[in-house]
Amino acid sequence: IQILTNKSFRNINEKETKDLAQKGYSKIYWNKEHTPSIKAKLEFSPACFIKYDVDFDTYTSIGCIDNYSDSGEIIIDGITGKDLDEEPKNFFFSGRINIEEIKEKDENKKIPFEFTENDIEEHAINSIIEEHTHEVNYTGNNNVTYSKTCIPKRRDIDLKQFLPVYLPIWTNEINIM
Repeated sequence: IQILTNKSFRNINEKETKDLAQKGYSKIYWNKEHTPSIKAKLEFSPACFIKYDVDFDTYTSIGCIDNYSDSGEIIIDGITGKDLDEEPKNFFFSGRINIEEIKEKDENKKIPFEFTENDIEEHAINSIIEEHTHEVNYTGNNNVTYSKTCIPKRRDIDLKQFLPVYLPIWTNEINIM
């Protein structure tokens, strides 16, 4: 299934990004004759935000040795198909998710998704399985301690939310002339 969306995180305009860039570099001192020139470029980078629950029990011949229940979220980069890097993940997904439509004039700035919904879901499930696999020690009926790897199965994972979204990425080039 091809991913089609026109949703983006709340975006700022070009003036706001230039103001932020200039403010961020206000410690650069220059001669009054040399003023900074800022070129701002906007791109919309694709990503998928996925919320999930994991619930499973692990049994051996002595009965249930582990009852596991957890929930979480994973963000997949729509270009690489891998988990999103920490910096943009923390910037965009650390607070309330504020979504808006991409303006018609910015449609041409969208980078297309390189993966289908099925590809992204497959990667997410594999990452969730890897993240929630854990070791449990238990004592058998013969008083010997054993170790067992508890691995969730696909059916143990419930994807609660699948939100394809574009991340507005501003690149600023600052020249001092």
